[in-house]
Amino acid sequence: MQDRVDDCRDMLRPYANNGIYAGFAEQDIPDPMAAYFGDEAARLAALKRRYDPDNIFIGYGV
Repeated sequence: MQDRVDDCRDMLRPYANNGIYAGFAEQDIPDPMAAYFGDEAARLAALKRRYDPDNIFIGYGV
């Protein structure tokens, strides 16, 4: 099934705007924080470390 999804995504890629939808976590993104949050990734990671040092709130790539 994953192969079919990958094939479909590859066929549609030329029509994409190279953006990413944060509500849909793709498994093959090399750096999810940069992809989802761009220039704000480092600031958001620092805030997460400050306010969630025990890593209670866990999210994809965070």
